[in-house]
Amino acid sequence: MVEFGFHEQNDDYIVFRVTDTGMGIPDDMQDKIFKRFQKASFNPDVIYDGLGLGLTIIKGLVDLLEGKIWLKSKPGQGSTFFVSIPYKPVEVKEEMIKHVVNIDTFKQFNVFVVEDDVFNIAYFNELFEGLNMNYHVESTGTLAIEHFRQNSDYDLVLMDIKLPDMTGYDVIEEFKKINSNVPIIAQTAYAAEADKQKAFAVGCVDYIPKPIFRDKLLEMLEKHLVINS
Repeated sequence: MVEFGFHEQNDDYIVFRVTDTGMGIPDDMQDKIFKRFQKASFNPDVIYDGLGLGLTIIKGLVDLLEGKIWLKSKPGQGSTFFVSIPYKPVEVKEEMIKHVVNIDTFKQFNVFVVEDDVFNIAYFNELFEGLNMNYHVESTGTLAIEHFRQNSDYDLVLMDIKLPDMTGYDVIEEFKKINSNVPIIAQTAYAAEADKQKAFAVGCVDYIPKPIFRDKLLEMLEKHLVINS
């Protein structure tokens, strides 16, 4: 059986402990087991007996954190290992608290996603379905323009800049001819300032770099769908 726990010590350190009910470690081996290729015992009949490096690696990591590692053990009664590392509680400020989104906020909105990467499409599918949002996806510029000509009644467009048949900038220009009132957010792996400025120049209201993180996207959706609507 293995048990794990931790506690604060003098508001300066946090001490972790791991206790097992194994064979225990003799006193004369307790210092040696933190050295490379050292084990408390060696049984040639056990196939997966390890190399004797695990505790050495752990001690190295603890040393990097300016901490300490030690143990208490008796043969036949198991062992308890302790790790103590410096600890300073962080004062949580209001701006550090993760923004909580009410999914009901987005139900009324309709988003058009232009994206050709299958993994990103799957990501958007999961996100928007979780928010109960109405959305539509097209994977090429040509299909996106054809669809937008037939239905431009969207609250927001997420436009991938790198598409297989044309650039997202070209698609945005066509969208603006069809319905210039729909806000468009450029989303691309190109994160240079020049790319950002080009997106604004063709009429985008915002710009989000890839990889797209959920919290950042939700913040942007709330900004342009809720606050600015």
